[in-house]
Amino acid sequence: MPSSSQEARKTPKQSRSAVTVEAIFTAAIQVLLRDGPRRLTTTRVATRAGVSVGTIYQYFPNKLALLYALLERHLGSLAKAVEEACEALRGRPVLEMSDELVRVFLDARTAEIETARMIYLLAADLDTDGLLTAIRDRIRTAITGVLASAADARFACVDTAGHMLSVILSGATRTVLERDDPGALEIVRAQLPLACAAYLTQAAQSKP
Repeated sequence: MPSSSQEARKTPKQSRSAVTVEAIFTAAIQVLLRDGPRRLTTTRVATRAGVSVGTIYQYFPNKLALLYALLERHLGSLAKAVEEACEALRGRPVLEMSDELVRVFLDARTAEIETARMIYLLAADLDTDGLLTAIRDRIRTAITGVLASAADARFACVDTAGHMLSVILSGATRTVLERDDPGALEIVRAQLPLACAAYLTQAAQSKP
């Protein structure tokens, strides 16, 4: 749960409200990319979004609440992408699972890498312990579940395998976001499938 200073006032329930909030999010990202988090203000976001500051305050009581919602939205999209991929991969060979999870994780984390990097850096200024724990739990639970369904392998402790695979995926992509190095993503994209496959091959036993 976010701290009281980071909590949104309300969640949009009508389509018109959802469109307004999406415009606020888009404008906030544009201001972040142009001016950086220190210079982001609700006034600048409102101007960019074409709404009043009062409209922003209907949903987000302050700048911290808006930034927290951006981070929550971004990480929620990542967890959802992993969950959907795991559901589609149930019962497939374990190395097929591994390669597809790497692809999905990297694509979801780096589709708009400058935006992703900026949002990732926001976490340093926010109270994110509860949010990050919840997202990690969702990803780990999804990966553990799909590994347990592998057509050609079983694990002595599938919870451990799911935890380790999620750690490998998260750690590798985090290095890409922490370093402004154009070549880093391509290296990770080429090498991460090998690392995940090697771990799962060692951790898994063939099904009889």
